[in-house]
Amino acid sequence: MGETSTAPRTNDKVPLAGPMGQKKYNRLDGISTQVSAPIKINANYKRMFKNVKSCMDGPAEANMSARCQCDPLGGSSNKIENDCEPKYQRQSDKWMIAISVTGVLVCGLIFVLVLYMLLSSTDTPKIVADIKENNQSNIIHDINNRKPKNLNLTYYENDIHSQDNKKENIIQLQGVANSDIFILKVVENMLGSMNQSIDPCEDFYGYSCGNWASHNNAPDDVTHWSNFEEMTVYLWSVVEDELDLLAGKNTQNIDRDAIEQFSIVNTHNHSNSLANISFLSKLHDAEPFLVNLVQTYYEVCQDESKLTNDGASPLQTILNELDLMYQQLTEQISPLDALQQILEYVHHELNVHVFFKWNVQVDHTIAGKMSLEISAPELELMPQGTLVEGNSELIKVYSEYAKNLLQIIGGFTVDTDKEVETIIDLLKVFQPLAGSAYVNETTVGEIEERAPFLNWETYFNKVFNIIEIDIYENNRVLSLVQDYLSNLSSVIIDEIEKHGSKRLYEFIRWQVVQYYSQYLHIEARKAFLPLFDGISGENATNLPDFRYRPCIKELEDHLALPTTYLMKHILQRSLHKSVDLKNEIKNVEIMAENVRKSYIKYIRTFDWLGEKERDILIKKLENVQILVGYPKIIDNLKKLKEKYYNLKFNDSSLIQNHINLKKFNRIQNLIYLKEPATYNDWEIISPMTLISFYAYRRNVLLVPLGGFMYPLYHPSLPDVLLYATMGVFIGHELGHSVDFVGRSRDNNGMANTTLWDKKMEEEFSERVLCRANEYSENYFPIKDLLTIAEIMADDGSVTTAYQSIQNKLQNSISNENILAAMKELELDSHQLFFLQYSQLFCTSSRDKKTPPKGMKHYPPHSIRVQATLANTPFFHQAFGCKKGSGMNPERESCNIW
Repeated sequence: MGETSTAPRTNDKVPLAGPMGQKKYNRLDGISTQVSAPIKINANYKRMFKNVKSCMDGPAEANMSARCQCDPLGGSSNKIENDCEPKYQRQSDKWMIAISVTGVLVCGLIFVLVLYMLLSSTDTPKIVADIKENNQSNIIHDINNRKPKNLNLTYYENDIHSQDNKKENIIQLQGVANSDIFILKVVENMLGSMNQSIDPCEDFYGYSCGNWASHNNAPDDVTHWSNFEEMTVYLWSVVEDELDLLAGKNTQNIDRDAIEQFSIVNTHNHSNSLANISFLSKLHDAEPFLVNLVQTYYEVCQDESKLTNDGASPLQTILNELDLMYQQLTEQISPLDALQQILEYVHHELNVHVFFKWNVQVDHTIAGKMSLEISAPELELMPQGTLVEGNSELIKVYSEYAKNLLQIIGGFTVDTDKEVETIIDLLKVFQPLAGSAYVNETTVGEIEERAPFLNWETYFNKVFNIIEIDIYENNRVLSLVQDYLSNLSSVIIDEIEKHGSKRLYEFIRWQVVQYYSQYLHIEARKAFLPLFDGISGENATNLPDFRYRPCIKELEDHLALPTTYLMKHILQRSLHKSVDLKNEIKNVEIMAENVRKSYIKYIRTFDWLGEKERDILIKKLENVQILVGYPKIIDNLKKLKEKYYNLKFNDSSLIQNHINLKKFNRIQNLIYLKEPATYNDWEIISPMTLISFYAYRRNVLLVPLGGFMYPLYHPSLPDVLLYATMGVFIGHELGHSVDFVGRSRDNNGMANTTLWDKKMEEEFSERVLCRANEYSENYFPIKDLLTIAEIMADDGSVTTAYQSIQNKLQNSISNENILAAMKELELDSHQLFFLQYSQLFCTSSRDKKTPPKGMKHYPPHSIRVQATLANTPFFHQAFGCKKGSGMNPERESCNIW
């Protein structure tokens, strides 16, 4: 199989990395500038923030909205804003890896190992010394006979297959009496979590959460455990259990009285009543097409017996076709052209984005427009920018992983050792190349000049022509990888000139192998574990069943609307007759409006702001579109079925189903370029997620249905407790609309360099720097701008939520159990608000020597509580904390909002 040429397809000279005169925008803070290179974020945050001045004047997408599902005041989005793929989402970087393995479940209730991201370099395993972060929400499933204690309280009426869980604090709401029981359990949890021997004015987190860990021990094999892991586990298990029950599975926990009653009612049916157990599922009367769509994917994904019988053959079939294609191409066309066609197939057909990734995104400067956006790829565990050369431990464990997996799947050649050597060689070259912190406004033609290793117009038309869209050289492109593409192109062309395309093909093929290996049998999936353990510092290798991509998470991420429909249907069938889901959504909408009004009032109190800037911020807040619950299409079954009519799954191949699903979603995404009006803001996150989410480019706040559970929300809770949790979350997200990213975007979310006067920008910068300095010196070292954005949002969230309810607190509580607890604790309703807020963040850890950590851009939970309340005068007033106390320190006030 000869290769006809090693010359580049176009341009004899490969352009060097560097600017081409395009306007560049800082993606982190959205503030404009004409610069020739991306700003380097210095480890010294003072120098870092001073550098912000050179990029705080212009449009950009902050793209910092992607947060891990279980992170408080964060969100999980792998959708249209390119904010999180977990796996991306207020982070434009990727996440530093580590895990907090989250639970397992008995009798079919599946618990997850939720990966948490470490922040402290001192506790980072040596193998990841050079790994910066990973923005993927990495999740493991392990099915076992263990379950965590203290599951979430819910407002389900009759969960027939979780009788044992009644002992685990799952309360069925069946009228006023059980509402009182629920509140009693809330009070018990509140009292049990506290350590009243600690002075609340010295250490409020210790006071409110000091005993939480002793009553909420992390489940076996779970490093860190909090309400957010617990809620995620429970939310997923609700849908999983109903799908299993619908399929006649998971009968161990079914109420035998319900089965007997079912048999009596159905006396005409003489078959085994367990065979008809599907009728006890809350999904038995849901829309059949949507149920079948979700259930087919889920059951094939969960069918370990079938996956074991199939072994590696489903992936081997794909690889054999790919190998044949490559061999034929190299005999017919040049290596560069062969590489292009291989990349087109791998990207467009298999949806594995080697070297770079792209999709259609909301434009950041033109309202109502959708544009192509190119960014760096996301490989398993190791983000772009990771230095591999010289990291001997990483190379060793990666080599062993690659060799083991290729021995299971099969390599391109019979010499596996040589193939692994090639993979490591190219990993050393490609992995350190990193994308930019800037959104570059460019065109397809300019990209081709910069990176001639591809014919970019041909590359894009290969997929867009499927839906009758033509891409031309003047098509607008938002690029976060301008310099990266230049370097990448130089490396690829140099590699072809020296070695031909074979080594590059082996590297591309390897990316396909490791991605799709997670859709095979356990043996293939577990080959990943030594690498996972080496990077994370955990010990997951011995887990009996492993899911790096849990089936239910796959559905949430890639089949969000049908799965949300099922979740909504389950909730509706589970609620007590006195509770209406749409009324609860309306209540949260009212809460959000109240917090918005409070935020506007709050902004008016800042005298340092100029009148012009104050009015801009107020108008921005007034124009935030707040969407609660789920998209309207969920209630329109005809449109929902039409949307997914062409998506087909089979009952035999998980890999093929996944390919079909990814291709379907790709086509849906492409259509937005031609029909931007069809874009829906719920594309950003799944309504099944827990945490509210603010989208900078759209000026939209999303409050998903998944967050409608205790302790975030419950219809039986008094307003003082609801505003302390759900209200604070909403306030946090509204805060992002006016943080240092949001304040430079107009009412439509479009970046604008001229909104503020220069003097006000300098004043603002000084105040942000002051708060960053204060936070770093007293609480947690700030290493990047993203952390500052989260701190700003934290600071305003508690104050605005509190002010929303402040005037109603005096006589807001009537429940005798809560009043009795307040009397015992000698707390008033104002103090109760702050106690509830703090306890939302309570965390436990198996490793008592290592405190629970937050994610890369978030301080740990305890620090967020301490630092935010220490900066909140209403808290000082409520608890009478004197100046100079731990929670009211003597230092310069750095209030921004």
